[in-house]
Amino acid sequence: MEKRYLLITNSSFTGIDTELFYTLEEAKITANVEMKHGWLTTIIDLEDKNIKWQGE
Repeated sequence: MEKRYLLITNSSFTGIDTELFYTLEEAKITANVEMKHGWLTTIIDLEDKNIKWQGE
């Protein structure tokens, strides 16, 4: 399985949106662009062992 990162953005104009990336670098570049537009961002490593998935 390839590493995956989820970028979550939140703005007063569009609300919450998500994008999936295969590299952390791609996610960070996109997050930086979104933050320049005033959006809040967070990046989640989907393989993080501390994530508690429903149904497990």
